[in-house]
Amino acid sequence: MLPFGFPQDGVAVVIGGTGGIGRNICARLAEAGANVAFTYRKNAEIAEQVAQKVRDAGRMVDYATLEVTSLASIECGFARFRERFGRVHSVVYSTAPEIPQQWISALQPEELERVLAVNVMGLFNVIKTAIPLLRGGGSFVTVTT
Repeated sequence: MLPFGFPQDGVAVVIGGTGGIGRNICARLAEAGANVAFTYRKNAEIAEQVAQKVRDAGRMVDYATLEVTSLASIECGFARFRERFGRVHSVVYSTAPEIPQQWISALQPEELERVLAVNVMGLFNVIKTAIPLLRGGGSFVTVTT
């Protein structure tokens, strides 16, 4: 076991690893001794910066773009990470679209639908996929703001 109880094999997966909180989670996991796999939606440049921080901490890293509202996309991402690292020992869900801070009368229904899809169905899709992989020992953490 490594510091903080991380197994020497396997990987910690961060869903939303390029957001402000997700970036820091990836870096801290690597500093604590975990290999890190993370996901992002659209910013490949930031994804590579996050990956380099993990490498700089001496840990292995992989990342993939995916859409949390698609169960098939989540399943493909986890399959990729399991193939690369063998097992998943930790999952952190740290993704959410920004909720517009405006009068509800000015909020467009599509904006709220996206927030609900990611925060509710996205989390469900990740839990549905990840929990069977964590049986026998593992951690699942969700970060909300």
